[in-house]
Amino acid sequence: MKTQLKIAILPLFLFTLALNAGVFAQKTVKQEIATAVNDWQKAYNAGNADALGAHYATDAVVTLADGSTLTGQDQVKEYFSTGFKSMSAEASVILSDVVDLGNGFAQTSGTYTIKSTMKEGGDTMQMSGNFSTLSRKEDGQWKIVRELVSEKPAASSTDRN
Repeated sequence: MKTQLKIAILPLFLFTLALNAGVFAQKTVKQEIATAVNDWQKAYNAGNADALGAHYATDAVVTLADGSTLTGQDQVKEYFSTGFKSMSAEASVILSDVVDLGNGFAQTSGTYTIKSTMKEGGDTMQMSGNFSTLSRKEDGQWKIVRELVSEKPAASSTDRN
């Protein structure tokens, strides 16, 4: 009887052990968002406007550093497509904070640096700044619903002295 009880309890014990060890653990919201940010960066660095646009909800609103606003996924795609026609660019994105708001929403913030080279003339420039997003999980994917981008002012020659 004790042997049968031990055999009956063993699978339950192993299942509990596996859960505690994270074998069946799902990604946290922070991990999912970090993956989405990494995928966004890869798409940007590849100059893939369609893949970038797929990271935005159809009702997205993006406020750019210059104060202009992009409304909707199609306008976001067009913005990136137009930019990539005249330049190649490389983005480095650092995710600083992820807040799980519940009900499939998350608030994120971080910093970015973009190095771009004009296709004609080869002029290069670098800009960096901060971003804040509100994302919504749609069909298992995190989509940017609202994004606010700011740019750090370029250092002047008097700032460096």
